[in-house]
Amino acid sequence: MTSTINTQGGPARLATVIGGAVVALLLAVSAVLMPGSAHADPTVIQYSADNATWGGMEQIPALSGELVPGSEATSTFWAKNTTAQGGRLQVYLGNWSTSANMQAYVRAEINDQSGDIVALVNDVAAPGTELESIHLNPGETAKVMLVVGMPLEAGNETQNGTVDPDFALDFELDQAAATTTTAVTGVTSAVVGTPIDLTATVTPADATGTVQFKDGATDLGGPVTVTTGVATYSHTFTTTGVHAITAVYSGDSGFATSTSVAHQVTVADPVKVSTSVTVSGASAVNNGTNIQLTATVVPNAATGSVQFTDNGVNLGAPVPLVNGTATANRSFGVDGEHVIVANYLGSATHAASTSAPHTVTVSSVTPEPGGTGSAGSSGS
Repeated sequence: MTSTINTQGGPARLATVIGGAVVALLLAVSAVLMPGSAHADPTVIQYSADNATWGGMEQIPALSGELVPGSEATSTFWAKNTTAQGGRLQVYLGNWSTSANMQAYVRAEINDQSGDIVALVNDVAAPGTELESIHLNPGETAKVMLVVGMPLEAGNETQNGTVDPDFALDFELDQAAATTTTAVTGVTSAVVGTPIDLTATVTPADATGTVQFKDGATDLGGPVTVTTGVATYSHTFTTTGVHAITAVYSGDSGFATSTSVAHQVTVADPVKVSTSVTVSGASAVNNGTNIQLTATVVPNAATGSVQFTDNGVNLGAPVPLVNGTATANRSFGVDGEHVIVANYLGSATHAASTSAPHTVTVSSVTPEPGGTGSAGSSGS
C-alpha cells in the first residue's frame, strides 16, 4: 500500500509557483511575507539543479513520487545570492493539505544541516512555520533540500492517502548599514621611546565594533574596542620622521566600515644631556712601562663607554663607564709623543663628547720624577 504525494498549489500571497504536474505531484514554492520584515523578491536569488546551470525558480526540481512508511521524497537544488546586499534565505511551510487520517511530515536541509521535523497535523503545523534558514553574503551559494516523508509507524489509514506538503521561500535583506565616519586625533609631534595616546572617534557615537590603528600600511598592535564611539591606543615610536596614522573602523551590525584621513605625527630623537670628558695620566713614561689612563665624564650619571685612541688609532676595545670614569692600563713600545684622546660614545640619554688631547712622551731614558698631569676636554 502506498500514499501519493499530491498538492493543490502554493499560497496565494506573492505566489510564484515552481514545477508542474509530475506524476501526481506539484511542488509549489512561493514567497511568504511576514509582517514587519524587510523582504526581497525571491526571484532575485538564482537557482540551479546541478550547481552549474543557473536560472530562475523553474530550475528547482519538482518533488514527486509515492511514500511508504519510513520513506522520504526530496527535491535538491542550490540557491545563490546575486544581490549586492547580504540576506537570509528562509524555507517555510506553505498552505499544506493531506487527506483524512494521513500521517506525513516535512523538513528542510541547508548545506546538509537539517531543521526540525514538522508533522503535518491540523492546528499544529501552521503555514508560515520556518523549516530552516541560512544567511547568504553577496555571491554566496547554499545547497537546499526539501523533504516530505511518512513516519515508519504510519498506520494503514495513511497508506492510500495523499499529501500536499507545500513549501515557500523568502529572502530577507539585511538591515541597511548606517554610514560612519572615523577621525584620528592626538599630538602632532613625538619623541622616539616616549609613549603617546592616539584616539579614534567614530560617528555616530553608538557605533560598536573595533578600530585598527595603522602607521602607513603597518598595523599598530591589534584591534581596539570602540566604546561610546571612541577607541584609544598608546603607542611608542621607534623611528624618527613623519608618520601617517590612520584608523580603520571595522563596522558592526547596522554600521558600515570607514577609514580616517591620515593624522601626521613628526617623531624626533630625544634631546640628550650634554657631556664633557677629560683624560688624565702620566705625561712621560719609559718605553714598555704600563701607565693608567683615566677618562672622567661629566655628569657622572652618564652611562656607556669610552674609546681611548693613540694618535687616532684605537687603544683596545671601548671601556665601560663606572660612576662616570673609565680606566685603561697601557704600555708603549715606540719612543716619541703619543697623543691620547678619550671619546665618550654617548647613550640613549647622554650626548657623545671628546676630550682635549693628552700627550704622553715615551722614551728609553728614565723620566725625571714628577712626570704626571692631565688635560681638559672639549665639548660634544
